[in-house]
Amino acid sequence: MPQHRQIDTHNGKPLHMQSQSFDLDLRLQRLEGSTQALLSTLRRSLVERVPPTRGGLAHEAAIAFDLDDDQQALAVIGEIAQTVGISGFE
Repeated sequence: MPQHRQIDTHNGKPLHMQSQSFDLDLRLQRLEGSTQALLSTLRRSLVERVPPTRGGLAHEAAIAFDLDDDQQALAVIGEIAQTVGISGFE
């Protein structure tokens, strides 16, 4: 009868658990970055009376995600928006 063994990685967690942990960490980072970008945009609008724009949100998202490409950062926010039931920016 064949024996099944669990293969642990160097930190003692099975590989599939590390993958799930990485996915959750990435999702949490994206949620936090999206929240930061949206709150920064909202704050500027309310406090500084700067009209909210797509470009402004994209710029704040790039800062939050530490990206050089504003449109790539806006795409990340679009993905997050879709996961919570809000249609994307396209």
